[in-house]
Amino acid sequence: MNPAYNPDAKKMMMIQKMDQIVPKSNLGFFGSVQYRPKMSFEGQNRNEKVYIMARRHWLTNIGWIFNNFIYLLIPVIAALILNIFDTRLPELNRQIYAVIVLGYYSFVFTNMFKNFIDWYYDIYFVTNEKVMDVIFKPFASYQIEEIPLVSIESVREKTPGVLASLFNYGNITITTEANDRTMIFPYISRPTKVRDIISDLAFVARSFNNGN
Repeated sequence: MNPAYNPDAKKMMMIQKMDQIVPKSNLGFFGSVQYRPKMSFEGQNRNEKVYIMARRHWLTNIGWIFNNFIYLLIPVIAALILNIFDTRLPELNRQIYAVIVLGYYSFVFTNMFKNFIDWYYDIYFVTNEKVMDVIFKPFASYQIEEIPLVSIESVREKTPGVLASLFNYGNITITTEANDRTMIFPYISRPTKVRDIISDLAFVARSFNNGN
């Protein structure tokens, strides 16, 4: 059968073309950008391949890591200050103080866990069919937004500052043909490379969709 009239054969030809665009698989459990990751996701279509899985650059975690480190030190600093000024706390059962301290540290570690999960599972996917943004809210909900590759009109890159230039991360903005939808991948590592791959994949998808 002529591939032009066989959807599966046409799709496989398109995938072969796209395979030439995306680098070979690079592994890394905590990697900010992974090419051709060996994974699947809920709702994945037949013959749909994941070419890029990305999350915000690891440097964006420094803020909450530093804040929580300070929170961990607060009881220690308070105890040192009380000791320096020879100040005693009100007479209470030691078990009550233990419960207060354990409750405080439980809150801090829960906050650290929440921030890590928010970073790790807030993922951006690029497949041979679409780009996806998985917006994950720990202990709440998640939602998925997607734009078909054939609908992508432009892919723009913006470096949001000196720090971003030094560590090579930036924002990727994807818009559709009618400019009615926009998707942003913020603080993505190696943004120029990711932008070029998405642009090339969208070009191939449109070419095959138009019968070329």
